[in-house]
Amino acid sequence: MDQTAVLLFVLLTLHSQVDALSVSLLENEDTNAASFRLPPVSEPISYDLLLDMTDSNFTSYTGTVDITIKYNGNGSSFSLNSVDLVINEASIRIERMDGSIVPLEAFAVSRQFEQLHFNCAATLVQGAMYRVHLEFSGTIKTDFFKGVYRSGYQVEDETKYLATTFFAATFARTVFPCYDEPAYKARFNIKIRHRSHHTALSNMPAISSTVLNGYTETTFDTTPLMSTYLVAFVVSEMKTLSLSGELFRVFASENKVNYTVYAHDFAVRAVRALENHFGRQNQMRKIDLVGIPDFAMGAMENWGLITFREDYLIYEGEAVTAASAKQKIASVITHELVHMWFGNEVTPEWWTYVWMNEGFANYYEYCITSQLEPTWKLWDQFILNNVHSALSKDWHSSTRPMSYYATDPAVLNELYDYVVYAKSASVIRMMQNVIGLEKFKQSINDYLRARSYLTTKPQYLYASIEKFRTVDLPASVEAIFESWANNPGYPVVMVTVDRTARTLTASQKRFWMPNEVDTPPENKLFYIPLNYGSNVASPSDFDDTAPTFWLTPQDPTTTVSLESGVEWVVVNKQQTGYYRVNYEAESWQKLIDVLNSDRFEDLLPVINRAQLVDDVANLARAGEVRYDVALSLMQYLERETEYIPWATAYNALLHLDRMFSSHKEYARFELYSRRLSSLVFNATNIAYPKSHLDRLHREKSIYLACYYGVQECLNAATSFIAEALTQETLSIPNELQDAVFCALHKHDLPVDEDFGVEIFQKFWLAADVYQTLMDKFITGLGCSRNVAMNEFYLQMIEIDETILPITIRMKNNILNSMIKGGPTTRNAVLRYIRSRFDAVCAMLNHELVSMFQAFGESVNSQAEYNELKEIIQTNQASLNPSSMQAASRALVQAEQNLDWIAKHAGTIAKWLVDQQNVDDSNNDNNGAVAVSPTMSLFGMFRVGLSVVAIWLPLILASAPVEIENGQPAGRDAHDDSRYLLSKVSEPINYKLYLDITNYDFFSYNGTVEITFRYTGDQNHLYLNSDGLVIVEGSVKVSRPDGTDLPVSNIIHLEQFEQIYFGFGERLQTGEQYKIRLGFLNNIGTELKGLYRSSYMAGNTMRYLATTHFESTYARSVFPCYDEPAYKATFDVTIRHRTEYRALSNMPAKNSVTDGDYTETTFGTTPLMSTYLLAFVISDFKTLSRESDRFRVFAAEDKVAHTEYALEFLGNSLRTLETFFGRQYQLPKVDLIALPDFAMGAMENWGLITFREQYLIYEEGVTTARTKQNIADLITHELTHMWFGNEVTPEWWTYLWLSEGFARYFEYYITSQLEPTWKLWDQFIVNNVHSALSQDCSSDNRMMSYYATDPAVLNDLFDYVVYAKSASVIRMVQNVIGFDTLRQALNDYLRSRSYLTTKPQYLYVSIEKFRTVDLPASVEAIFESWANNPGYPVVMVTVDRTARTFTASQKRFWMPNEVDTPPENKLFYIPLNYGSNVASPSNFDDTAPTFWLTPQDPTTTVSLESGVEWVVVNKQQTGYYRVNYDAESWQKLIDVLNSDRFEDQLPIINRAQLVDDVANLARAGEVRYDVALSLMQYLERETEYIPWATAYNALLHIDRMYSSSAQHERFLTYLRTITSCMYENVRLAGLMDQMSRLHRGNTVYLACYSGVQKCLDDAHALANTAVADASSIIPEEVQATVFCVLHRYPSTTLNVQSDMFEKYLRMANSPQHLEMINRFLTGVGCARNETILEYYLSLTTHNSPGLPITAEQRNQIYLGLINGNPVTRLAALRYLKEHFSSVTYLLTSVTPIFTELGNRINAKAQYEVLKDIVDRFGGTLSTVAKAAADTALVQADQNIRWIEGHAEAITTWLVENEYEGTTVPPPNGGDGDDGATVHSVGIMAALGCAMALVLTNAMTH
Repeated sequence: MDQTAVLLFVLLTLHSQVDALSVSLLENEDTNAASFRLPPVSEPISYDLLLDMTDSNFTSYTGTVDITIKYNGNGSSFSLNSVDLVINEASIRIERMDGSIVPLEAFAVSRQFEQLHFNCAATLVQGAMYRVHLEFSGTIKTDFFKGVYRSGYQVEDETKYLATTFFAATFARTVFPCYDEPAYKARFNIKIRHRSHHTALSNMPAISSTVLNGYTETTFDTTPLMSTYLVAFVVSEMKTLSLSGELFRVFASENKVNYTVYAHDFAVRAVRALENHFGRQNQMRKIDLVGIPDFAMGAMENWGLITFREDYLIYEGEAVTAASAKQKIASVITHELVHMWFGNEVTPEWWTYVWMNEGFANYYEYCITSQLEPTWKLWDQFILNNVHSALSKDWHSSTRPMSYYATDPAVLNELYDYVVYAKSASVIRMMQNVIGLEKFKQSINDYLRARSYLTTKPQYLYASIEKFRTVDLPASVEAIFESWANNPGYPVVMVTVDRTARTLTASQKRFWMPNEVDTPPENKLFYIPLNYGSNVASPSDFDDTAPTFWLTPQDPTTTVSLESGVEWVVVNKQQTGYYRVNYEAESWQKLIDVLNSDRFEDLLPVINRAQLVDDVANLARAGEVRYDVALSLMQYLERETEYIPWATAYNALLHLDRMFSSHKEYARFELYSRRLSSLVFNATNIAYPKSHLDRLHREKSIYLACYYGVQECLNAATSFIAEALTQETLSIPNELQDAVFCALHKHDLPVDEDFGVEIFQKFWLAADVYQTLMDKFITGLGCSRNVAMNEFYLQMIEIDETILPITIRMKNNILNSMIKGGPTTRNAVLRYIRSRFDAVCAMLNHELVSMFQAFGESVNSQAEYNELKEIIQTNQASLNPSSMQAASRALVQAEQNLDWIAKHAGTIAKWLVDQQNVDDSNNDNNGAVAVSPTMSLFGMFRVGLSVVAIWLPLILASAPVEIENGQPAGRDAHDDSRYLLSKVSEPINYKLYLDITNYDFFSYNGTVEITFRYTGDQNHLYLNSDGLVIVEGSVKVSRPDGTDLPVSNIIHLEQFEQIYFGFGERLQTGEQYKIRLGFLNNIGTELKGLYRSSYMAGNTMRYLATTHFESTYARSVFPCYDEPAYKATFDVTIRHRTEYRALSNMPAKNSVTDGDYTETTFGTTPLMSTYLLAFVISDFKTLSRESDRFRVFAAEDKVAHTEYALEFLGNSLRTLETFFGRQYQLPKVDLIALPDFAMGAMENWGLITFREQYLIYEEGVTTARTKQNIADLITHELTHMWFGNEVTPEWWTYLWLSEGFARYFEYYITSQLEPTWKLWDQFIVNNVHSALSQDCSSDNRMMSYYATDPAVLNDLFDYVVYAKSASVIRMVQNVIGFDTLRQALNDYLRSRSYLTTKPQYLYVSIEKFRTVDLPASVEAIFESWANNPGYPVVMVTVDRTARTFTASQKRFWMPNEVDTPPENKLFYIPLNYGSNVASPSNFDDTAPTFWLTPQDPTTTVSLESGVEWVVVNKQQTGYYRVNYDAESWQKLIDVLNSDRFEDQLPIINRAQLVDDVANLARAGEVRYDVALSLMQYLERETEYIPWATAYNALLHIDRMYSSSAQHERFLTYLRTITSCMYENVRLAGLMDQMSRLHRGNTVYLACYSGVQKCLDDAHALANTAVADASSIIPEEVQATVFCVLHRYPSTTLNVQSDMFEKYLRMANSPQHLEMINRFLTGVGCARNETILEYYLSLTTHNSPGLPITAEQRNQIYLGLINGNPVTRLAALRYLKEHFSSVTYLLTSVTPIFTELGNRINAKAQYEVLKDIVDRFGGTLSTVAKAAADTALVQADQNIRWIEGHAEAITTWLVENEYEGTTVPPPNGGDGDDGATVHSVGIMAALGCAMALVLTNAMTH
């Protein structure tokens, strides 16, 4: 026997008797360390492991293991690890590889060192292989989640058990004898015997399964080389949704498995992203993820069988799973998958380097997950969860370094803390920023290749980094990295700025948090990379995080020069460095000033704002800066809304709160914190968060708001609780539960006692279901200030009744929550424990460690300390050793708390007092509410139950008045290039197959094969996809030769609505490839993408499926290149039910029916963009034949009314073909009338979709306006066949090239076909005037507006691209001449046919044909209008002496008290003028005669002799306004009021003068006496165009002036000027198109103002409608008649209610519903209190016989608000008195507040609104509250406008003798408002009558 071996064996045996507790966990003495390590004399090659897990309750198991070893020593002994196993010594066998036995001389077990020692009788041969056989048995643990242990879960009433493992770091040895050190990598052959109803899983796939004696024996494939800690198995009944052959399977209990879909899908995406990043395939054929109900860690990276804490795999949707939990699922999955490379394939040689596993896993957890879920901003969150988290813990004097050597298993298993996770990841991120991301990636990939299947240590990593780094460093990579890996803690960098010398000096020292117990740590020095941002750098400078200078151990101080002008600096940009930064006092103050400035968001990035908060709070805590600095800096949070700074502030504020809460000035701190959190609460959508980050945000920021008593938060909390109480389950949003429960207990919400009691009664019995909810409720107890409730819960923990089974865990949690809460709850607990100590000990089984720890953390007053000390001293004999030790530590910690308070509380209090933070609550004792101490638990219980029924109605009344849908996920900047597809490929053809056979069109599936040309030189491509489910395994890509191209990576970039496809090879530039995908999706009802519509056919609801793809919705239907520049051909096939017909862009070329289904294939389209693709599946009919070129489809009961549309379609298309000299490109054009359509129509090539009303014309029913819309919309969409479809803007920036020309030709071509409509005149009202009225704000955008965000692109379809662009095109047409424009456009269309375009191509064509002289190029002129927002006003001054007039330009805007005036952009303005010396035909020559330019914005021209007046902008061809000097205005007034006004001024220029003068007066550019004087001429105007213009101008004045005491004078003015007009255009009778348009709006003014004939006619129509059930008031006069009916009621007030109720009951069509809305709008004309009371009562009561909807109630309020001051004030007062009832029955109060802002025009109205907002604002949703606040601002502006203009208006009305009299109702009636009509009105009426007689006589 080898004597050395025997001696070693004896020593080990003796050493094993040493008490393990005597070995310090923190000492690393070599004499002890070596004893825990296996002697390095042998190593494992492979294991054959058999485990018998057939025990029915998983309490024990047996097993055998055969270990093939290689002997490397020089002796006869070796050792294995084993602990807690029973080894069958008789079974031990050591064999040579030939099968011969090696005799065993001695075998011993070392319990302390967890080893088995084998001493052989023969010498073992060095390098030889042996097989060691052992049989063993073990216990399956039930209370310790390490080794092999039992877990369980409930399925209904049954408990199901499972056996699972957790081996890291040293627990494999507790399950089978092994080499349980990471360097000993081997292969494992595992076999498990188990009960047949169980499934066995292990690292590798099962290769066989055999049934033996009623049991199943599952054999698994051989593993790759790996360490023992990665071995795993699970034996259970868990289920999976996956198939056996899939790479990923997710297992969970059968009642949870359906919630594993997200985890599965994310795992697939994550592993592909990792493979792509590392350039290395995952090494395992399968990866199982298993959710274990009881699990010690978040997850464990066992190779091929990753075990998770169950809730890290279960995602039940946003309503149940919190955002933080969803994020944890994704990030933990990524973390564990990173270990497949870091740890599993490349394994640290010892636990010293475990940071090389966990640090990289944590780093890539954020890096990769942030790529897969970009909207989560995980890379920003890294700062919170890693950098700040580690910095907050790494400041003790006893912290350990990253590379920490230990051998004791008790120490090794405690290494999994912030050091190896958060700190290591932060240091890795810092080094990545030093060497650069790309170089870092190259280095990592090299490192993984070099150490594949080997062990590692940091030096291998450093070598790879050195190999690839290109940056200069102050030392080697190893020296720099090791200064962080081998030194504990971290430094603080002290920065001093010398602004005189322009230098920055930085120095380092180790940061620590001083206390009275620990010794200050050694001042370790580091290599610190430094950089800084400052006020002289651009914001993007903060993105460059490379270091610019260093601090080193050799040079711990350095000075650098600063740029000129530097005022402030921030060191550590984007906090890439793992250190804190302190500044001298002046620099802190300058940073405070920056943060509290209006531009803080622009000057400092989010991360650096968070860094400053974190640094200043912790530096103040450590005594390195004063607390007044910290509090001053954090004041900026009042205006901060971003999550990252607030999540940082959350911890800082709550630490201050915990320490300061017993101070007498604590109420001031509460107020300070309340102010800070108010804005962030209002900015965080509490009900419907917009994004994942918002959901995280509200979890913390809303907690602070509720905790500190922000009233709106408390109101919301009350509402959530009230809502929860009405339901069977507590449906409080997960993220809000902490805030709601804290608010409930702290602020005495109206439901406090009842809710608390009811929870205990209703939910405690189901604690297993509601455990998480109960935990949060209990945590909220710490917020309580109600003494009664505190006593209630403290007494409750002693209850031990079956009816209320309160577990020890719950009792502990109640105590700890109240201890950690405020002084009120803590003092209650101290009193309770002092009096009931023995009872507390008994009910907690004498385990008081956590209780004393809570006291140590929380005690913050001398009184509390004294009481705690007395409790401990009095009861120390009753404490067990661990509790006594915890009690002693608690006293020490409490003393440190008091020391901190002594040092800092005075500074904090003084600052709070100086800042006037005055308490506004008047509560004493922190709000504690006293209650009689004799009130018993059960008395409170009974009281609580008894008042629930009484309080419930009150609770419901406080429910939120409005819940609105949130906006899309938060996005980056609107012009972020990441929304654009990478330009590496382009489509050629799509073969699209869609199966839309779902019966009622709820879902569909499809495939698409895209032939594309590869234009890049890369190995990837992108497609657009939004919301689609891509069928797994369906993605196939073929090379140019037809062979398969494997797809190595698919990443869904959800925020940017793209899918990334990565390949293992570069694609060939210029070659054609094909990609095929399967997909599926739901069919929604949102009127975009593919959506479901419906209509009634008799009493049957019929459905159809249709599309709307513009701008970016094609991607929501099939994967595609969804950008307009990517034009391709499309081959579409649709499978549908046979009873339906499928239509698409092209004619159907084949249709095959198979039973209930038909497959329709359409012809190949021309080259076109995706947004033009369309299809409809419906049962619609057409009057045309199948082969007809023109077809119009509609519902069967409407199709007969499509004749006009069909006829006009043919006429319009032929006219367009003639004009453009180009044939329509497709063989057919279908128009289809859809019941639900978002736009008027959509120009899908060959299949134009329309809103139904714009194709249906019914003679005698359809209004003139709608008939005109039918015609001009058809022309508009047909124009798109050339402008947009054939020639397509290359990006949406140039959308105006489509819509502007479509709008232009809509009027021009239709005017050719319907000349009597005078559409070219109407162009002025509907386009020029419309655009001018909207284009005058400071924030208007230009025509060519660049954006990439789909949310922005889909909102571009407004007046800018339609009305304004068409007006500018018309102006240019008048400049260059109509014929020239026609030639130019035809050339443009030819040259860009089937191509994309941009404005420059148009300009080239115009230049090519233009013959007129211009002041600059066509491009320069056009671009001045396309690229500048807004428009100019031209100021004209006439010098009649010098016979000149001077014109100058400036940007026009409508001033207000809120917006900043816009920049004065200048334009190229074509000018001309007409005058009194010119002939009338002169106004037809609209060519410009001179220009204003950006270079010459003012010019003077000579006038002809005799000129008295001029009108600039003949026929208003220019897109601008014109202002004149006072004398010129007066001369124009004289002309308009002369007998020859119609001869001297054309209709359009008369309308122009009305529009200009009204808007110039509104903007304060001319006086209102000028405007009113000019509009007096309307008394004799009968033409529609001027009146259509005047209609809006006069109604605006009426709206603003209606609260004036002299308003009746203005009504007299209106009556006077409308009387004559009404004689020409009556309410009833046959009329031509223009007259029908005329009476559609301008007649309204006559009736509204009280023109007697108008009133008579209106009442006649109303009376007929009431008397005759079949009589319907014509649609175009309904608004007028309904206004008269309410404003001038007849003798019986029942007419209104009778008519309304009749209409309600007959409402069975959209037309009827629109009529009801018009009727309710007419309510705003009412002045009778009885009428008002009737309608207002309808808004608060449901009448069974009156089916009024919420929308109609809304319309009543909108009608009353839009009406007059009487109705508006009545509505406001009623709303105030019945707020809860009204808002409960309305759909939304947001539009009501918006309209109130527009309409309020008197102080009395304003005060009522303000009172409503003040009283009920807290109950409003965020959106509604914002609308209410905006309404107050807008209403105030209205009142200011009135104050500025009303006096001038009144003066003019008085001077012009418009008397303040009113018109009596017809037939007598209510005459309260006066009885006579102003004589001017009567004379005007007589004059008009005489004029009509004379006219008739002359025509005959």
